[in-house]
Amino acid sequence: MGAHVLNDQFAAWAKALADKTAVDTQPGNPRSGYYRNRNEVVAFWRDDEGALCCWRSSGKYTPTKPDEIDDLFAYCAPHPITYEAYQAFIESGRWPEDIEPVAEPAQDLPPHEALNAEIGALREQAAAWLKEIGSVSTQEQADKAANFAEEFAKREARAAEAHKTAKAPHLEAGRKVDAAWKPVIERAAELKKWSKKASEAFLIAEKARLAAEERKRQEEAARIAREAEQARIAAEKAGQPPPVVAAPVAPPPVPQKAGAGTNGRKLAVRSRQINEIVDWRAFLAFCADMNQKPPDLVEVCHVIINRMVKAGVAVPGVETRTIEEVA
Repeated sequence: MGAHVLNDQFAAWAKALADKTAVDTQPGNPRSGYYRNRNEVVAFWRDDEGALCCWRSSGKYTPTKPDEIDDLFAYCAPHPITYEAYQAFIESGRWPEDIEPVAEPAQDLPPHEALNAEIGALREQAAAWLKEIGSVSTQEQADKAANFAEEFAKREARAAEAHKTAKAPHLEAGRKVDAAWKPVIERAAELKKWSKKASEAFLIAEKARLAAEERKRQEEAARIAREAEQARIAAEKAGQPPPVVAAPVAPPPVPQKAGAGTNGRKLAVRSRQINEIVDWRAFLAFCADMNQKPPDLVEVCHVIINRMVKAGVAVPGVETRTIEEVA
């Protein structure tokens, strides 16, 4: 193809590089220069007689007829590259934004450790590159960052597929075990609740009865003590010795727990508190006035709002905005 010579036939290509635009094209007049076409570089030029010529690095069919060359140029025109980038690709087979292959991990490693080592090596390469450039500031650098993300995505997919394949036999075995035992477990649990429910009303009433009896016992003991104290005070005022009063035999304490069962764990009535919203306006006003909203409350509200908006509901106080993020 001869040495690189920049002359008038390369003017349109040089201008496009300087302006960072596609080459100005005219049907039947491919612009001499160097171009990127997918995963190959293509050169167009005119020989000493003015005939159109082209060359492709991929080794694919190289057109020789003017109309064929013109067709190929239509794909290349939007992507002019420098002569240096053209030569670099021919030598290395990679674009500046391409990711260098990572070293193969040791063959004696288990598959998950081998892939993890590969991901680690790729991460080191990406970290070193980011440290070198400082921050992404050009399209080429943005392309390379995106290509790193794509390489990690490929390994993520490989890992997920390998995990799925390795786990499949265990899942199938687990499903068979579940199919055999879960119905038995669920039936026993259901009947356990059923049996407990049968005595629930009685045990709750029994708990209330025992509590009432205990209150009555305490009231009786308090009455006896009060009458004895009154008798002592009256005798003291009359100048008489305190009356000898036989200590009443206090009734035994009443059991405070209502229970049932003589084998294994016994049933007992337990008290627990539940919180119910009885005034939604007051509750929501309280939430709105909080200086610091609980994160879980905010998260739940966002989930509900997103569902309502998706369903076409116009929610007062909610503003829909667009955020930009890389996906």
